[in-house]
Amino acid sequence: MGLPNGDIITGSGDNTIFLWRNGKVVSTLKAHSAPVRCLALLENNLGFVSSSNDCTMKGWTMDGSQIFDLKGHTNLVYAVSVAQDSSNEIISASEDKTVKIWKNMTCIETIQHPKCVWKGIVLPNGDLVTAGADYYARVFTRKQERMAPPAIQEGFNDAVKQSRKGPDGLDIDKLVKVADLVKTVGKKDGETKIVNNEGNAEAWIWNKAKNAWEKFGDVTADVADGRISDNNSGKKFLDGKFYDYVFNIETDSGVMKKIGYNIGGLFFKRCFFFLFANIFFFKKKILMMLLRVSLEKMNFQ
Repeated sequence: MGLPNGDIITGSGDNTIFLWRNGKVVSTLKAHSAPVRCLALLENNLGFVSSSNDCTMKGWTMDGSQIFDLKGHTNLVYAVSVAQDSSNEIISASEDKTVKIWKNMTCIETIQHPKCVWKGIVLPNGDLVTAGADYYARVFTRKQERMAPPAIQEGFNDAVKQSRKGPDGLDIDKLVKVADLVKTVGKKDGETKIVNNEGNAEAWIWNKAKNAWEKFGDVTADVADGRISDNNSGKKFLDGKFYDYVFNIETDSGVMKKIGYNIGGLFFKRCFFFLFANIFFFKKKILMMLLRVSLEKMNFQ
């Protein structure tokens, strides 16, 4: 992104922001603890703001000095923008299904969405437009005369309410809250719990070495399908364990089964236990599938 003084700033997957001048890096900013997703200019040339997978936004002067830190999202922040009017409001869009509006370093409003939100910007007339994973672009306004008819508003509110039931009808409100979970002790290393973290379903794992619960990822789809996402590793959840891949296996009778597999694992052993558990006899087919995936991952042909 170009700055008014001609400098350029770039955000990276290595968690840093580079400040460039005349084709050379003159400063490296290292305040974020995860990949930097987005950059936006602050009003009146005060500096710029960055958003990151570490769930925060950080403000900077033009020369790279940090001036503020905004925290409130519970998942990665895809994008940040600044209202181009006198409000100087900062808009953040997140994987946690919310858009937050910030003023004077404080969150003044949170707008819940049915799915994760990729972008939010303020239009010239002061309205807010958002876009997200449910393929909808929505416009929000503070002006009574521009508000949508009641039926449209009710439809949106119903969609948000339904999303709080979580994947596969999981009722998030009935899950143990993460604040309560962290007060308990796990039964064994790797024990997994699905919990409610401010309205979001998350998977947490007991780390015996640290004697603490740690967040693994967000439950983003049917738990039975093994779709618990981790922003960094992409691991999948199945039968209480995490795998690099979860495959569908169709039996001769048409029944779908699932098998989890980790790259570098013993695919002969994994196949044997899967076949034994499901009383299958097409071992060669499954074995070759796991072998192919392993070789592709290791860049062998």
